[in-house]
Formats: sequence, structure tokens, C-alpha cells
Amino acid sequence: MSERYDFDVIVIGGGPAGSVLASLLGQAGHNCLVVERDIHPRDHVGESLTPSSNFIFERIGFLEKMEDAGFVHKPGACWTAPRSPVGKFVAIRLGEFPAPGAPQLYTYNVERDVLDAMLLRHAYESGARVLQGVTVQRVQFEGDRAVGVTVKMADGWTRDVRARVIADASGRRAVLANQLRLKHKDPEFNQFALFSWFTGLEPQPRGYEGYQFLHFLGLDQAWAWEIPLRN
Repeated sequence: MSERYDFDVIVIGGGPAGSVLASLLGQAGHNCLVVERDIHPRDHVGESLTPSSNFIFERIGFLEKMEDAGFVHKPGACWTAPRSPVGKFVAIRLGEFPAPGAPQLYTYNVERDVLDAMLLRHAYESGARVLQGVTVQRVQFEGDRAVGVTVKMADGWTRDVRARVIADASGRRAVLANQLRLKHKDPEFNQFALFSWFTGLEPQPRGYEGYQFLHFLGLDQAWAWEIPLRN
């Protein structure tokens, strides 16, 4: 078996999981390559983050960049019931139940296209090499061990790249699971979402600025969410 490797680790996918992993690897001095199919920033639905992400962003040195970007602070969440009068809701402030060692008592409402592009650039600035607009066609194996990937550029040119470790962070694309025929649909989780952006809404109730609102509509297995974003 050949021991020539181009990288220590190849990460398939440059979304948040792949970017965070690549940041950690780069900061630890490992030779890492991220292969991302899309070119960032890419269209993506906005996101209301959870406090647990603060620990990860702090670890890779990213929290300060989130503050500088001016993402809307999310200090809590609110829920309405199907028959609630307008303006009535149940609220939880994140500061009431802080996780041990929490770096701060709020998280963020973010535009995912902006956040994902920032995280991918952070991986690059942390020492990882990043390829965008490049598709992983196949993970290469020697015996039971993954040793590389075949990548295809936008112009159709292909190349084999080898690494000691292959990490699949391709999300729902599930590159490796599809290749190995391990992916199965969950019949109980057959869901879809519709989303849009709105301007001109009335301000959120005083004292609940930045809160995410979740609305239970009285429909079978259906709900709605409302996330305040910048501008």
C-alpha cells in the first residue's frame, strides 16, 4: 500500500461542521484540505443558533468575528399556542439557565450565507487549504480504509487526492453514506419547510428584542418560526 499522502486530512464539505473541523485541524498544525461543492456565499435559509454553539465558536477563536459582523443577539426564545391571544406568549431567557462555563448569556440570529462564508474563511485563516466549486465524486479505499478522494473541478477536470484521514462533513448530501449504500430515509421524519424574508414588520415586544418566536398553529405536525435578522 502506498504511503504517499497529499494531506493529513481531507474534509468533504465546507459548511459549519466542515469549517469548524478544518479550523481545529489547521490550528493544531495539521495539513488539511476542505473540498466544497458550492462557492460561498451561497443561498441558505437564516438560522437561530443555540447557546451550545458559543463553546465551539469560542474554541476556534470565532466569537469576536461574530460580534464584529453585527449579527442580532438572541437572548432567548418565545412560544405561542394555537389559541393564544395576540401578544401572549411563554418566554425563556437563556441567562436563566446558563450552561456551566458559558462564555456569554446570549447567542445569535444569523444569515447563514454570511455565517457559512465567514466560517470557511476562518478555516483558511487558521491554516486549512480550501477548494470551492469542486465536487467530491468518490471516496477512494484501500481495503477497508479510506485513503483519498476523486475531485471534479467546475471545468470538468478530475484529480485524485490522497490523505491519511477522510472526514465526511457533507451534511444531507451524505457523500460517503450514499457511496457505501448506508443511507436510509426515516419514514417518520418526512418533513419539508417553506421560508421567506420579510421587511417592515412591527418591532418585537419591548424587553424581547432579538428573541426567536415559535408559533404552534393548531395544524397536524406543523409549526412556524420567526427569526429577527439584521436590516
